[in-house]
Amino acid sequence: MEATSAGGPALPLVVFTALALLIGPGFAWLGATNLRLELAVQRRAVRLPGEVAGAEWHRVGRGRPSRLSFPVVRCAEPAGSVRTFLADVGNSIVTRTGTQVEVLHDPTGATPPQLAGLRSRAVVPAGFLVLGTVFSLVGVGLLLALL
Repeated sequence: MEATSAGGPALPLVVFTALALLIGPGFAWLGATNLRLELAVQRRAVRLPGEVAGAEWHRVGRGRPSRLSFPVVRCAEPAGSVRTFLADVGNSIVTRTGTQVEVLHDPTGATPPQLAGLRSRAVVPAGFLVLGTVFSLVGVGLLLALL
């Protein structure tokens, strides 16, 4: 372990330890909360058949934004009304009009309809959970080493 001239631990190590102990649990909490919410939506949603009715191109990102195609999806809701919505996940390849898709419909109305099978919605919260846990463990380990 690196020491300062006074014999104590180096300031950057102390600062990193403090940041790991502050940021790690926050990331883990954020990831766990969002993952729990996403999985709850997946559980309560009704799966409906839908069809791609077209596509809209949007620029996404900062600096050099990417141009992505977002499918326009049409589906019949359980009440019988037809709903058209813009998918919230885009791609650089246009999804062909008429392609059959599965739509998750939230019967409570708490979340808008979304395309099923996009488990990537759970990847980001799971990543935050893992990253936060790792940061927390590193922080605790460094704190114990500093004591």
